[in-house]
Amino acid sequence: MQETIEAKNEFKNYLYYVKQQVTDEEKLGGKIGENDKQVILHAFGEASEWLDSNVATATKEDINEQKHELEVVVNSISSKLYDSAAGGDGEYVLDHDEL
Repeated sequence: MQETIEAKNEFKNYLYYVKQQVTDEEKLGGKIGENDKQVILHAFGEASEWLDSNVATATKEDINEQKHELEVVVNSISSKLYDSAAGGDGEYVLDHDEL
């Protein structure tokens, strides 16, 4: 039970982080194109809606799976950005743990 609560809190924090990064023009939101921004915001919306709908019944595994799906979208877009900025050989990926 405690692990599920912790997973929910981590997911909520990650959702907040993603939204802040994408909507802030001085952060990721100002460095990616409008299409990429919309892709992330769409994935964010789906993940947020899923959590709201399943908060009472979701297991730790369910929550971690949904978080991972959002991370895949965010990291694929942010890694494209940083790869191109580093001449294609950068391995920098936007990571929630950097906060």
